[in-house]
Amino acid sequence: HRCYLSSPSVHSLSGGAELVNYVTKCEPRPIKSYISSGKYESLGYWGHNYEAALSLMRCFYWNNYDYNFQYLDGKVHTWGMGDYREQLRAMEWIWRNWDKDPVSVGEYSKAVSKFVSKDNPWQEIAESEMLKEAVAGTTAGTYKAEDGAILLLTKGKKGEHKKVAEGFGKITGLCVSCDQAFLYITDAMRREVFAMTIMEDGSLTNLRTLSCMIHINAMATRLGASGLCADSADNLYLATEWGIQIAPASGNLSTILPLPDDLPADEVVLESNILYVRSGKRYFKRVINRHSKVFGQVSEPEDAGERAMDFGAWTEAFQPQIEGMTEKERNVFLKENTFFSTHPAYLGKTSPYYSV
Repeated sequence: HRCYLSSPSVHSLSGGAELVNYVTKCEPRPIKSYISSGKYESLGYWGHNYEAALSLMRCFYWNNYDYNFQYLDGKVHTWGMGDYREQLRAMEWIWRNWDKDPVSVGEYSKAVSKFVSKDNPWQEIAESEMLKEAVAGTTAGTYKAEDGAILLLTKGKKGEHKKVAEGFGKITGLCVSCDQAFLYITDAMRREVFAMTIMEDGSLTNLRTLSCMIHINAMATRLGASGLCADSADNLYLATEWGIQIAPASGNLSTILPLPDDLPADEVVLESNILYVRSGKRYFKRVINRHSKVFGQVSEPEDAGERAMDFGAWTEAFQPQIEGMTEKERNVFLKENTFFSTHPAYLGKTSPYYSV
């Protein structure tokens, strides 16, 4: 729970760069850190140690970790490890009031708190409580995967399956968007999530790749998600080796919910506001701040269509305010106001890239 990082350069050595992405998006842990970095850090094929240290510090800031960043002017890499005064300063800060002030998790970031609360952790459940995967269907029929192909069971035609897409590696999940305009697809062989446009007769067209690249660790045994589901606002919940990874309707993967003991997630189902997950022969559930879709009921994805912000307009609106702020004020402002525009999949009629 308490650590001193005199070499906080988490970068491209043994997959370390991926760890910064994980910590930034992950539900935070009870960790208190003292970080020190010299002015003259090393520069090599792995990147720049000082810039990597800043990246780690920024991700701690974003996720409200308890940390202290010490800049050692004029010093080299890991200088603090051999200096008595720096060691003393670090240890005093890390262990101050240790018997009265235990290390705890701070306030959740807005990205994490959008989905879960500290007051509702994972609960282990019996196998019998695990729900079956929701059916991916529209008014035209239901979809199912068969190896690398997608079949449509047309409504009213019992047992008649029509192949509507193929060419995938191994499909692990299918889910219809909340507005019934798209079919989301996960493939065990790919880190991406795919979307195809659903036509009126249920046929599929216009394959595209969403921008929610799945995060994997350095020792990963699988690339893609092993299952997915979505809530009523088209937030995608992906079952991965690093727990449940969540990509909002904008397509940018923003949140990771690790399972107890950091177990991998094999299946995920959302029913009402309860998220159910299977990991091997263990099963878990958790209350989340979103609700599942209702079959046949059409809803709007979050941050979609005309509500999407153009970056040029964002710059013009906020640049004057940022210029007049102190660094501390600017950090808080950017933390609360930076966001990405909606993925082109939801801008069908206005996007120059895709047509629906």
